[in-house]
Amino acid sequence: MKAPENPPVAQRIESVICAHAQQWTDHYAWLRADNWQEVIEDPTKLPTPIADYLKCENDYYARATAKLAPLQEEIVAEIRARMEDTFESIPVADGPYLYQYKFVENAEHTIRVRTDLNGDFEEVLLDVNAEATGFEYFDLGAMRHSPDHTKLLWSVDTKGSEFYTLHIRDIRTGLDKGYVIENTDMATWGDDQTIFYTRMNDSHRSNQVYKHIVDTNPENDVLVFSEDDERFYCCVESSHSKNYVFISVYTDDQDESWFIPVGDLNTAPTLVQARKDGLEYNVVCDQGDRFIIETTADGAVDWKLVEAPVNAASMEYWTDLTDYQSGRMIEQVVVFQDWVIWSELVDALPQIAYMDRQGTVKRILFEEEVYSLNLYPSVT
Repeated sequence: MKAPENPPVAQRIESVICAHAQQWTDHYAWLRADNWQEVIEDPTKLPTPIADYLKCENDYYARATAKLAPLQEEIVAEIRARMEDTFESIPVADGPYLYQYKFVENAEHTIRVRTDLNGDFEEVLLDVNAEATGFEYFDLGAMRHSPDHTKLLWSVDTKGSEFYTLHIRDIRTGLDKGYVIENTDMATWGDDQTIFYTRMNDSHRSNQVYKHIVDTNPENDVLVFSEDDERFYCCVESSHSKNYVFISVYTDDQDESWFIPVGDLNTAPTLVQARKDGLEYNVVCDQGDRFIIETTADGAVDWKLVEAPVNAASMEYWTDLTDYQSGRMIEQVVVFQDWVIWSELVDALPQIAYMDRQGTVKRILFEEEVYSLNLYPSVT
């Protein structure tokens, strides 16, 4: 396919750059927007010379690939023909309800629903297709129902900026509260009235955890945790047991976790294990008086599982749950009251392993030569 004539050519403007005791000339530095933080939230603020050049590039691409449009449509049609028009996830029980998500025919987004434990009396919690109407871009972020099953937190990015706006919905009325919380990333429930969420800074890094009480002014939200090291990102989530809120900070090869008991959400976060070079770990959940932790400690590059007392969870008190085996990489871990279940990768294929309270490990093997699987402890 012959390329169209007159491709756009970026103007060369000499600019001398100095950094790290070095100096060099960059003729295309003008294409870097100094106000990129503003542009992430509002693309119309992109400097006109940059925007005009990018439009020329996009126009040229459209002309160069115009003859491929019929082929693109044919490929998309073939892919869709191999897919089911509708899909329903496996229902997950939580309290008096079964929660699940579904796709309906010709829909781009999911519908989040729940039924009673018999699968009857379906309620629509969030129809993402309806919410997305009128938006060119719509990405659902966090979505969690409250422990008492009466409220729903959900967040959305409608600009592609990855700054999410947090909403709180009354499930009984189907109406959102009359306020939102801007510039969030992750969010989770502490108890029926308390939400913990991470907030983005100007560098687009989640570095703070706030606590919000439903029906109060977000301007009065309490800063619970702040990460000042620019190498680290911050996240927050509730334990599967609903007993703790976990705050985690991480970079490529280090992790650090903190926890807050749900029974005392006003207490300061408690450190599990201070960060150390090369130490990766994640507190998966609690089982009563012990935490189940996955970690690379002691050279376990393929990860291993350890336990630690809740009241003394630092590394010196970690005890191996299973013998570490190189080449058996632990991927996903789910903890229940009496069981620990995990997926592991062996010879590039996943397996399921599970362990009871007595420490007995069994594995589910599959006969297929090629397959994939995942563990999903919940749908919201």
